[in-house]
Amino acid sequence: MIEAVGRHRRKNGPPMASVLATDSDGLGRVRWRLAEPATPDAWDYKPLVQVTRSDFPICPICRWEGDLTDEHVPPARLGGAVLTRTCAACNNAFGSYEDTLLKRSEQRYTMAVRGPGISNERRISDVIVRRDDAGREMLTTWNGFWPDWFTPVFTDTGYEYRLEQPCACWAYAAALKNAYLAACALAPDVVLKPGQWPVADSLRQQLLNWRDSDEHLTLAAHFNRIQVRYEEPRLDKPAVTLCQATHRQTGERRQVIWMGWHLVVEWPIDRARISLTDE
Repeated sequence: MIEAVGRHRRKNGPPMASVLATDSDGLGRVRWRLAEPATPDAWDYKPLVQVTRSDFPICPICRWEGDLTDEHVPPARLGGAVLTRTCAACNNAFGSYEDTLLKRSEQRYTMAVRGPGISNERRISDVIVRRDDAGREMLTTWNGFWPDWFTPVFTDTGYEYRLEQPCACWAYAAALKNAYLAACALAPDVVLKPGQWPVADSLRQQLLNWRDSDEHLTLAAHFNRIQVRYEEPRLDKPAVTLCQATHRQTGERRQVIWMGWHLVVEWPIDRARISLTDE
């Protein structure tokens, strides 16, 4: 049966991975009971303005005035394009966070295996679970290849399998970083006149803390409430777009940033002060 636990903790932080576990059914087959699907999106999105590239003389995150490098927002594989430039330190430091964001958005897991002939535990990265038109689940890897040692797991009995999702905190940090850079490109004064955008500057400091710390990620209360969703593609072309989201049942309205193919992040900083026209 499915088990949902944390793989391990760092100090007093939350679990580093959500775990789905199942045992061999005694017939040499893998039998999966998948978790319930994510709740359907209850929001309607009205595009307001598409975000275009905006370069600055300094890094929008750390305010470094040296050499800057192109920054894709969101990552290119999620449909992102170069939207601004950041310093190499910020670009590189968030690389592992964005790898985690990619894995969560693409539903890639790490598979841990225990059983006969395996000392302690062996692990396979980038495992995916898919369902065909007949409702049957298929277990495969991102590149379609299994290591040679894994063959007995499908043909013999007595194995335990565990699927671990990448750390939600790292993916969340990457999503906030991309949303912050999108906000900077849309409202350049976030970078050029930071005193007028106190929430944005607080988020910038939060990003710097994550960049420079080896500790498990912690969030200021305000940023912990920002909603991040992975939706089915809704826009004809991948783009970064400021949208007005309206809840179908309650009528509540929020400003969100739709990034790339299907990443939606609530507007992360001071409320957008943008003049919109019908053009």
